[in-house]
Amino acid sequence: MSWTSRPPTRADADAVVALVCAVDEADFGAPDYDLDALLGEWSEPGVDLDRDAVVFERDGRLAAYGLVLGEDGRAWVHPEHRGHGLGTALAEAVETRARARGAATLAQDVAPGNERAKVLLAARGYALEHVFARLVLPADRAAALAEPAGVRPFEPGDEAAAADVIARAFATTGLRPAPAEVARVQWPDTSLWFVTEDGASGAVRAQLRDGDEGWIAEIGVDPAAGGRGLGTALLHAAARALAARGARHVALSVRASNQGALRLYRRLGFEGDWGVERHVKRL
Repeated sequence: MSWTSRPPTRADADAVVALVCAVDEADFGAPDYDLDALLGEWSEPGVDLDRDAVVFERDGRLAAYGLVLGEDGRAWVHPEHRGHGLGTALAEAVETRARARGAATLAQDVAPGNERAKVLLAARGYALEHVFARLVLPADRAAALAEPAGVRPFEPGDEAAAADVIARAFATTGLRPAPAEVARVQWPDTSLWFVTEDGASGAVRAQLRDGDEGWIAEIGVDPAAGGRGLGTALLHAAARALAARGARHVALSVRASNQGALRLYRRLGFEGDWGVERHVKRL
């Protein structure tokens, strides 16, 4: 088969979302992406669609899509077009752009059951770095969580402190939280963000996605403030707010190796839904 590649445009947005959702359906059984998520990624500071994104198409129909966000590579091949070399072409395009941007490493997330993708990435020098679990709390259980103490709604003046404490909380995890300027674009509804009363010991960034999915995007507590229940309080505040806004459930992603966090989330009623593997390559 012959394919042509080009940068996507805003006119392609709905088709790109449909492609990603088709991949989610095939790999996870349900979509976990929407137009707001796509446009948020395209609007991130420093993203240049003409250079950082690519689509492959034939006869006007999109078959694959890739995007470079810092040191994260996003790559999707429509299930109907797997096995025709598009994965290799897409990987080459994404890696080439990441090198041009000066990235030292490139990470790609893969569904655990997508053996074809894992074989391709291994052959290209990627190694498994993290496994993430996606956990879900039903809306009725989120609404029934106890009203938290020691936290308050986010205010504009909290932005720098919130970004700083989340960065400190992530410092030993090997993960990279979103800088303040990126978080504003990715999760613009700050009415669903909360911080500790001092504004500096902990913060949570939450968002309502696709109209009715509550999403805990990032949560962090200063290691020096651990053991005071601040993480639980922040999570209660965000989950309760999401349920009040009409979320059908509250979802989050956590490293499967983070047993402390997994125990906390399961104690609050979160249950496993599906997982994802993060594979990383040094460029």
